[in-house]
Amino acid sequence: MLYSEETPSRRKIVPVRTRAEKQDQSPLNPEDFLPAHFHRITSLLNKRLLERLRIHGMTVQRWRVLMALIVRDGRTISDLVDFTLITQPVLSRVVDQMERDDLVMRQTSRRDSRVVEVHLTPHGRKLYAEIAPVAARHAQLTVKSLTSAQQKELFALLRIVTRNLTEAPSIAAEENAIAARIK
Repeated sequence: MLYSEETPSRRKIVPVRTRAEKQDQSPLNPEDFLPAHFHRITSLLNKRLLERLRIHGMTVQRWRVLMALIVRDGRTISDLVDFTLITQPVLSRVVDQMERDDLVMRQTSRRDSRVVEVHLTPHGRKLYAEIAPVAARHAQLTVKSLTSAQQKELFALLRIVTRNLTEAPSIAAEENAIAARIK
């Protein structure tokens, strides 16, 4: 956003648009809007997965934490936030609940006594082993009508999209670059 001076004490936020944005003022079609597709897919995946997990007394967020710790036990909360994409306040509550339910335990790191790591308990490992086949079946059902080659291509394309989003400049950096071009 750029600021336009209304008065010296008050600034009005004015959106900055590129030439392409100014030329194409047509409304977005949700059928052709990629973020809408991703949102719909994610919502459907989580809804269906939750139906399967509830039978085991599990939520999608708890499942993400279990998967993260199976991949590498002894993660910090900030590492779990990065891996699971669950916000820090929510993740802290989820870990508290999982600790209460004897699925995980917090321990001071052996390498640095200032760091707390989250570890799976034997009960957490047992529950993961119970649920993993259910989650794997869920994942298989999402791509059941795709050939093996199409599935590989889909995953390759999704990795590219993820990399693009990860490496994309922040909105502030984009706005600063646009503002610099306008000056």
